[in-house]
Amino acid sequence: MFSDKEKIGRFGFTLLELLVAFVAGLVILGAAGIFLVRVYSHFIDESKKLIVETSVLKLSSLITSDLLKAGYNVPKGYNALDWNGDDKTLTIRYVDYTKFGCSAREFKLGDSCSYVVEYRFTGNNILRRVDESADGDFEDSVLFDDKKVEITDFNVVLYPSKQNVFIKVSYRMLGGKVKTLEFLTNCPNWN
Repeated sequence: MFSDKEKIGRFGFTLLELLVAFVAGLVILGAAGIFLVRVYSHFIDESKKLIVETSVLKLSSLITSDLLKAGYNVPKGYNALDWNGDDKTLTIRYVDYTKFGCSAREFKLGDSCSYVVEYRFTGNNILRRVDESADGDFEDSVLFDDKKVEITDFNVVLYPSKQNVFIKVSYRMLGGKVKTLEFLTNCPNWN
């Protein structure tokens, strides 16, 4: 059916064809590698930004939670809220009505339902100091990872007649530009 000449054919590739295919494959792999490195780098940068933004939102949530309780069952002899602009410390006093058996108690030093909470600007971070029982024994916690975010400013304005507190926090991701979070919280128990 086939002649011997037709049976003899070329099998395989020449060295030149293999070399061209190899170089083309390297170019495609190199381009894909560069693309993947850029995507991964962008993913890491966006993840860091998300961590910072989440931390800042956590701060606003914590402060808001404490401000909503500010002044609850605090008698006239105590300031429910105090802002010291010199050392940039916001002090909040309240009875924690969310704890079992505390809603009818009055703020008193040494009482397990009484709280003093401070938010203090430390120069590059915000320190949250909690004194459960209002006995002077504070537990401190730093609110931000100083390897990821730097707090550049912390300011508070109290509006007692309107029962409002305005908070302004300036921050930046290390190596980034300064951003600002501002929020106003109504303190219904502050009188």
